[in-house]
Amino acid sequence: RIKKDGVTSNPVGGEEYLKKIKPDLTSSVARHLMLESELMVNTRITAKAAGDLIAIKVISPEGAYDTFEIVTGEEKELRVGQIIIGALGVRFAERAICGRVPQEGVAAGDIIEILSVGGILGESTKINYGLKPPRKVEVIGIVISPHHSDVPLNLREAGIPWLTHLEKSPPLVLVVGTSMDAGKTTTAAHIISGFSDRGYRVAAIKFTGTSRMKDLGVFDKIGK
Repeated sequence: RIKKDGVTSNPVGGEEYLKKIKPDLTSSVARHLMLESELMVNTRITAKAAGDLIAIKVISPEGAYDTFEIVTGEEKELRVGQIIIGALGVRFAERAICGRVPQEGVAAGDIIEILSVGGILGESTKINYGLKPPRKVEVIGIVISPHHSDVPLNLREAGIPWLTHLEKSPPLVLVVGTSMDAGKTTTAAHIISGFSDRGYRVAAIKFTGTSRMKDLGVFDKIGK
């Protein structure tokens, strides 16, 4: 049975520390995990790794970001009381918020912060570019792996295998820059457009940033 605040009133399977939640928003960083509308969280374990999924409740009425990018790529307004799924992470951003995974990890009841619109969570280390302090959120629990109820679900479970070399590969073009807003995405988009106009099929990926879908949408749109 789901309460109005999205958390079950009774423990699941008789285990007091396991709870079922129905989040209001799921961040775009978790899109490849194909999460269900209801999730299991553990309220006694600690999440310590970048990529661990966390269930949080918004407690600050305002902050650096007023919207939150969800799995469809849409941006939804943030409101106090919303239950959200995000991921722990590290962020270096000269013109935004820098942050990290807390050294002691996070557990239910801890207060952490929203570090990016795309759903990166942690503790801020620096606030740049005249932004407000990041929104505070309360940890409800740690989203658990489908393989073990005492192990956090991590974004790596939806990752692709790591390869040390490519046996066969089309030509690769790498676009790098000195910082955020240097023009990397814009340059890549024009390269994609140029090749597409000449009849080539182009695959693009963004290695930096906070895994937002906005830039990937630019690549997709300009390549068609």
